[in-house]
Amino acid sequence: LRLFGKFTGELQGPGLHWFWPQPIGKRNVEEVIETRRMELGFRSLPGGQTADFPVESLMITGDLNIVDTQMVVQYRISNLESYLFRVDDPGEIDREILPGYPDGRTLKDAAEASLRQVIGQRSIDDVLTVEKEAVQADARLLLQNILNSYFPEGKPGIEILEVRLQNVRPPDAVRDAFDDVVRA
Repeated sequence: LRLFGKFTGELQGPGLHWFWPQPIGKRNVEEVIETRRMELGFRSLPGGQTADFPVESLMITGDLNIVDTQMVVQYRISNLESYLFRVDDPGEIDREILPGYPDGRTLKDAAEASLRQVIGQRSIDDVLTVEKEAVQADARLLLQNILNSYFPEGKPGIEILEVRLQNVRPPDAVRDAFDDVVRA
């Protein structure tokens, strides 16, 4: 709830709630217990199809190989005041995120930076095979730390619940050559 543009509090639960009409008062309705998701490196389309976004998904590993990594970040709103009023995000048109919400460019750029840092410290073999769970856990912790560092009081309004790697593979241009090396 906002009174003359200033945050005044939250209302939760059922019942009759009255608040000042606009322009004196304004209310935002946000679902705070809902688990939200952000896709990095791909987008889900209607009908179960997906579209790849290689600009987001191509990363360099620690042994200077390129890997195509797609990831899903699950999060929820942990502090509504910080979520709505402490971040000035430009939004993101292709994911239909309006300006002003931190799960637009802020979350996407932080998720991409954390995943690039974690993958950049490992070899391509580790990322493709045995270290997938460790990459997910490290990326989740680093992403939450990055978001916390954006705010002096350490409350970004977003709690990262899980980071899940969807597809980790060599880029399409070299996939056949990579498979030949693996078979040899």
